[in-house]
Amino acid sequence: MSRFEQRPHRFDFFNTAALRKAKRAGCCNRGRSLRHESLEDRRMLALVGIQALLDQPLVSYNSDGQVGYDSVSDEFSLNATPLIFLESATDATPGVFFTGDLDINIEVDAAGSLIGGSAGDDFILTGDLDTNGDFVPDLSGVLLTGEVSEFGWQDLGTSTDNYDFRFTVTGGLLAPGFFAGRDIGVSVVSENSSFTGAFSTDFGGDAKGILGGVPEIPPPPQFASLSGVKYYDLTGDGITDDDTPLAGVTINLYADTNGDGMLDGGDVLVDSDETGVDGAYEFEDLDPGDYLVEEVVPEGYVATSPVVQALALAAGEDVTTGYDFSNTVLLAGLTGVKTAEVTVCDCDGVQTIETETVSDLVINLYADANGNGLLDGAEGDATVATTTTGADGSYVFDDLLPGDYIVEEVVPEGYVALTATSIAVTLAPGAFVDQGVDFKNKLVKASVGNYFFVDANSNGLQDTGDLGVNGVTVNLLDDSGQVVATTVTANDGAGNAGFYLFFDLSAGDYIVEFEVPDLVQFTTKDAGGNSNDTLDSDANSNGRTDVFSLAENQHRRDIDAGVKPEVCVETKVYKVKDYFTKCQKAKAGLIKGVTLEYAEASEELFVEVQMKSYRGRLADGFTIVINNGGAAYGADAGELAMFYFDATRDEPVLNVLAYNGEGDASSYKDSDGRSRSYDPDRVATSYDNTNGWLKEIDVENNGSYRTFSFRVDASVINDHLPLRNIDWQGSEIDRYASFAVDTYDGLSTRYDNEGFLTKWSYCTHGWMDACNIRTQKCTVEECVAIDEFFDEWGWETSDYAGDSDGDPLDDIFWEGSIDACHECEDDCDKGDHDKDCKDGKHKHHKKKWSPWKQWGHHGWGGGWGGKC
Repeated sequence: MSRFEQRPHRFDFFNTAALRKAKRAGCCNRGRSLRHESLEDRRMLALVGIQALLDQPLVSYNSDGQVGYDSVSDEFSLNATPLIFLESATDATPGVFFTGDLDINIEVDAAGSLIGGSAGDDFILTGDLDTNGDFVPDLSGVLLTGEVSEFGWQDLGTSTDNYDFRFTVTGGLLAPGFFAGRDIGVSVVSENSSFTGAFSTDFGGDAKGILGGVPEIPPPPQFASLSGVKYYDLTGDGITDDDTPLAGVTINLYADTNGDGMLDGGDVLVDSDETGVDGAYEFEDLDPGDYLVEEVVPEGYVATSPVVQALALAAGEDVTTGYDFSNTVLLAGLTGVKTAEVTVCDCDGVQTIETETVSDLVINLYADANGNGLLDGAEGDATVATTTTGADGSYVFDDLLPGDYIVEEVVPEGYVALTATSIAVTLAPGAFVDQGVDFKNKLVKASVGNYFFVDANSNGLQDTGDLGVNGVTVNLLDDSGQVVATTVTANDGAGNAGFYLFFDLSAGDYIVEFEVPDLVQFTTKDAGGNSNDTLDSDANSNGRTDVFSLAENQHRRDIDAGVKPEVCVETKVYKVKDYFTKCQKAKAGLIKGVTLEYAEASEELFVEVQMKSYRGRLADGFTIVINNGGAAYGADAGELAMFYFDATRDEPVLNVLAYNGEGDASSYKDSDGRSRSYDPDRVATSYDNTNGWLKEIDVENNGSYRTFSFRVDASVINDHLPLRNIDWQGSEIDRYASFAVDTYDGLSTRYDNEGFLTKWSYCTHGWMDACNIRTQKCTVEECVAIDEFFDEWGWETSDYAGDSDGDPLDDIFWEGSIDACHECEDDCDKGDHDKDCKDGKHKHHKKKWSPWKQWGHHGWGGGWGGKC
């Protein structure tokens, strides 16, 4: 066969097998530009084969046309004049073009392969057309347009060459009636051609030929695909984010022939795949239909997701989610028992050896990487788990993967091993191995130790809730007082604080010494006698025990030391006792005395106001502001804490709000320094005492007398941070004290859901105040909870069990300390109580200070004040 007789090559879109092969090879181009490779002699490349496909209507064009190629721009063009229009094979009167123009413009690369079309339509046929031969134009204008999809050329080695094209119809007057459902085919014969088979240079030639309808290229078949992932289910709870891929697992795909969604005998195996290192599997080139995907569960594993999953695939569908699988291994476990031989003496002094189970001893589990049954370097210190023996000496490891393991005991100090310290174990899937008694030790030499604790109730015994303390230095002394060994208290094997141990000791006489700071006091020694020897404290007041003896193989665990829960120091307490002046407004009862006590170290404040009825009136509550010698009101007072005592409720209520007397207006402000009234800062309320700021509050009635009192931790108030940057004075006093007391009867109050006042109205209002009162000063002993110093000393412990507020020692904090001040002698410096009175008038009246205006004229949003 000569080169001129070779049949044209074209891609067969109807050959399904060829398409699948091309797809797998990655060589299939499904784009709209189909390129052709040149033949062996490089002078001829297969035509598309348009000539054989052309069908009516046909349009011929004469040799007046021209083809040309520009190698720089890659533009291939054709321009010709259409002549005859043949509607059908039986058409006896062909139509003619009165005028017409055929233009083709495409791009072809240097190898002669189609690049694509030009801007706009690649094919344009225009003119005036007589379709039925009656010499009257039937159609005029744009007759047909298209976009190129195929291009072919043939170099015949002469001055005549051939080209053909396929175009997808995009429009034109001929499109609906003549080219519906078809493509445009163009066949070209180029005479006087300068084309030599190379597109690396420009060429041209005449053009004549035929164009007509050709069948559309059918779309390629639409295959479906399915992919998923096989997971190792770490927790056995199905597919979750913590699972890892599982490789090497077979996944089968079946055609569900009867569509019942179940794998049965009539279903056909379509393909199988093995999961990769990423756990993924994939099935491609699948026909649409019903399928079943099945995992083959590996040996030693159990499925944690459905083993068979049904799905329906549509044409072209690519399913990548929803069809994953997960397996987990059949977990194994093992257990054993640790024992020790102990030499004991009976009442007659006869020694016997007894076997006891040993608790709180460490057992390690390693993966035996090389399976040699030895704990060696090949294991790479691959610790799988660590546990401790229980009260019965047993240990358990569970939830283990099948495989080879090494179990190792850690021989404790003071013991020697009587058996091998490591044992090889092989665990099959789902197996649980009971090793029995697999580790035995023997207790050797002597030891002593036990416990350092805070004795919360100072009864000398270790009660439930007493705290063990870590970080305490413990010395072991010989009977001459020389240090033999030193250790520090730490957690025992169960994580309990306060334990120490001296081991590997020779028989002899010893003393245990507990080092504590000078302020710390040891609790009662040997409380309860010998019957409580394991639960008492054995330290004398100097922190040392009495001399005791250790025999060979004797191991004492009863040498303990307890300390009292508080550290007591001397501190100053300042006091104003029963202050009274006739310079007062007694409309709400006569104030018979105001008592203030303030402890410097603890910042504990005690306030007592004694009242007597006046003209039948007795206060339902009062307010007080307190300062350490500065003004209690007025422009110089700064921002003070005002205490609101409300005795109208079943239980008295105490509120602390920020008070600012700036501008002599007694207004309540938000600390912005302006004279207008604003909501005050909220400091504290007795409705919320979670931090323990309120120690006590009381109202006592005795005939025509009434006494109000409260005791608070003023540090909560003094440490308050105002809303704005102002001078916060709080409520402390020292060598001097100033205060202003306002009393109210017919009092009506309301509180919000946080326990703070929203209403304070009354019928009658009285007052008494004092400035720069000289206080009494007493030095008393105050006791501070010992755990306040733990950070300083490097001690640490855990909380009391069951303590509700997180402070195990708060019940004894500062208890009873202030009352000692009542023992002050009567000759204390009482100060000049009446120096604020002059000629029977309150000196601050000259400044027009009106404390009663604070409610009636300076309330919040109208909610304060009111009339009877």
